[in-house]
Amino acid sequence: AGYYRQNLMIGSDSLVGQGSKEIFVAKIVNACFDLPLPEAGFTSNLLEVCQNGCISFSDTSLGATMGRTWVFPGGTPSTSTLANLSVCFNVAGTFNVSLIAANDYGTDTAFAAIIVHPPPAANAGTDTCAAAGTSITLTATGGGAYLWNTGDTTASIFITPAGSGTYYVIVTLNNCTWGDGVNVNVYYPAVISGITTICSGESATLIASPGDNYLWSTGETSKSILVYPLTDSVFSVTISDVCDTSAATFSLAVEPLPVVFAGNDTTISLGASAFLSATGGTGYLWSTGETTASITVSPESMTVFFVTA
Repeated sequence: AGYYRQNLMIGSDSLVGQGSKEIFVAKIVNACFDLPLPEAGFTSNLLEVCQNGCISFSDTSLGATMGRTWVFPGGTPSTSTLANLSVCFNVAGTFNVSLIAANDYGTDTAFAAIIVHPPPAANAGTDTCAAAGTSITLTATGGGAYLWNTGDTTASIFITPAGSGTYYVIVTLNNCTWGDGVNVNVYYPAVISGITTICSGESATLIASPGDNYLWSTGETSKSILVYPLTDSVFSVTISDVCDTSAATFSLAVEPLPVVFAGNDTTISLGASAFLSATGGTGYLWSTGETTASITVSPESMTVFFVTA
């Protein structure tokens, strides 16, 4: 409340004498009146918020007949004359929000400190490698509470990854959350695949896996190579990637071609049958389609029969 001073003339006395004029004497009395100043006040749904969060403010001032002025350091908007509004804070820190209430007799100001927390410095760790079938520990930092995509709620977790992938963690501090991820690359020993036996004069394709970079004993650097060995041979490859370098060998047997004999040329009478017998192989395919070593044929004219062993 405030005071206002007013001078008032509230009465007079007269002095009357013989042969004199009437004289009025004014009496001055000082009076004080209590005039109401506004009483500033406001409420908010939060006093602490995460960076980029918003707070709702409501004016509860009394006697503010001339309106109000809000000031929001660090907020958007930074000022306002609305009775109720939402303000967002994009910068971390402590900010003194003020509300100035006004009427015909003066102003009053209310204050409140707003704490804006930065997001936690979530860190799931450095990308790492793990040999297939082995276990490793992942450790996150930056928070008071943790939640991994594995369901674990501790800062450190013990995993046996089935394959390469990313593990994510949500870190909470001061009711603010932030996330981070760590890549786990699972590596396997080098392997060469392909047929293990060929016949003399044939070729074979050898394929290396897994990995990114290859160096064969032949000098080639592709994932797969085509070889034409004349005799039994051993091939090797060295495979390297971001996690590991390993080597593998592969034995390729070369079998000599079979010496197949279909039998001697023969002559038969028209309508008669001939018995043909092949040797020199373990499996046979005749030009007739038969797959036994011996066949019986009844040609109607001179015919040449072929067998593959």
